[in-house]
Amino acid sequence: MLLDCVPNNVEMTIMPVQQILSILQRGWKFIPVPVLGQGSHQK
Repeated sequence: MLLDCVPNNVEMTIMPVQQILSILQRGWKFIPVPVLGQGSHQK
């Protein structure tokens, strides 16, 4: 029974992640690069 439930839970968890990644890829142009690079510059 548990094995039957695990794949469903994994799909429910992965699907939103894929949607978020697709949204991020669409809006990547609008994300300021300096903000993403602050971590490397502060080193």
